[in-house]
Amino acid sequence: MPPNVRSTDESDEWLKDAVLLTTGHETEHGIELDEYWPPLRIKTKYPYNLGPTPPEEGLRSVLRFDASTKEGTNSFVLSDSGECVDVMCVKGHPRPGPDHGASLYLPLHRLCMQVADNFIDSVPVSLIMTHVVTSDGITSTKNLWEVLSHRLQGDRMGVPSRALTEPHDYFGGQECRNVYWDSDDKYGELLEQDPINIPGLTESILQNLEPAKAVNANSAPHQSWYFEAFINQQIFPWLWDLDTDMILEKQRAGNWNWELLVRKLSIKTIHEPDDKSIDLPLQLRNRRRIWRLLEEARIHDVAGEWEKLMAMNQALS
Repeated sequence: MPPNVRSTDESDEWLKDAVLLTTGHETEHGIELDEYWPPLRIKTKYPYNLGPTPPEEGLRSVLRFDASTKEGTNSFVLSDSGECVDVMCVKGHPRPGPDHGASLYLPLHRLCMQVADNFIDSVPVSLIMTHVVTSDGITSTKNLWEVLSHRLQGDRMGVPSRALTEPHDYFGGQECRNVYWDSDDKYGELLEQDPINIPGLTESILQNLEPAKAVNANSAPHQSWYFEAFINQQIFPWLWDLDTDMILEKQRAGNWNWELLVRKLSIKTIHEPDDKSIDLPLQLRNRRRIWRLLEEARIHDVAGEWEKLMAMNQALS
């Protein structure tokens, strides 16, 4: 989610911590930022493009900049240079110029970006049994940029949209993406929860563990398999920070129904704040919500037929 939500107390401070993404390419003089143009068609939702002479794809990469918000504006201040940049549009509207474009920056919460980094790191080795990440999904930071930048709707008669739509309305996040929201909204509290620093994460999951109803020669290997599935990050990569020593100690303390716990953790909708299938802290539910957004994301996933045709033509050209 772009960092445009209100922070009301210290527990929400992470919402103010942003990173800006943009792209650049290698030149003989070093890395230069890519230049983007607004859509040529007024009615199209197709996003900003790299203009008539885009840089060679093999030389391009995604760049990150630490930044802070500038009060009362849509701008951010780059921490290293102090430069003030606009986001989710190209500066110099209605067009940057007749023979050149301008940089494009997309803001993300730093901790959401950290979740994305863990997601990308998990892709090569993850089994992701409930969801396979395809080539047009988020398999790299480059693909993450492609997903997000192609959700940006571009200009409307010279006015930037400044909105990143999402096919699933952010699984509740769409209702709370403005600066202010209804405190009674069931998703408001969920979205304020830190998805990285979760006190007692392992304990909060193990409290859902129930004793095995029957123990025999057949059930022991069966439960052992599910135990390995739980502790193995290839099955639940979004639980990358489990305390394995604590889990092993719990295993030795009794005969447990690991199958039931694994099946509960495999339910896709456990990120919902009113989910009753398993007892989890809201921080962990928010992490699972973000992780599911990354699982479901696809390049051009909000594009219309015309935009998809344009993308196909560009890929073949």
